[in-house]
Amino acid sequence: MHRILLSLIFIININTAHGFVFRLFFEEGVSQEQKERIERIAVRVEEVVITPEFANLAKSEKFKCFDRNNLPRGVQNIDDVLVDIAQKDAIIRIAFFTSNNSVVGSTSGNLISFNTTFFDRNEDARVANTLFHEALHSVGYGHCGKNNIRFFPKIKKSVPYRFGQFVQSLF
Repeated sequence: MHRILLSLIFIININTAHGFVFRLFFEEGVSQEQKERIERIAVRVEEVVITPEFANLAKSEKFKCFDRNNLPRGVQNIDDVLVDIAQKDAIIRIAFFTSNNSVVGSTSGNLISFNTTFFDRNEDARVANTLFHEALHSVGYGHCGKNNIRFFPKIKKSVPYRFGQFVQSLF
């Protein structure tokens, strides 16, 4: 009964088209071109995450990393995640940094920083993946284990990674 109720809540949220909403603010130094691109990508991400295709991908996934240490309070399973993100207003600040390392983006609180090297060289769908991945961190979703090579296969199966990849594939 509980699972049916959660599914109905998710369907209601899809039908009311609330979904995951970005509230974007830009740090000093972000160019107008960068702002416009991020805003365009964010709108498309909002559209993608309320689709039945997105929900189907999420429900078909076998998450390796699904515990209270990497999920917001009250979220215990994939149905809870879908309901939770359908109600999120992500207040995000956007900044850029330049580096030749492999870091594509990072999150600290509600600040998402993009590596300009990654941002400039990748298509919108790939940037959308990173934007949603990092936004999920800002609203309480983490990786399991520690960010080290021993845990890497599990980390790649966490909600931020997989949901970012789902967004990219449906973009």
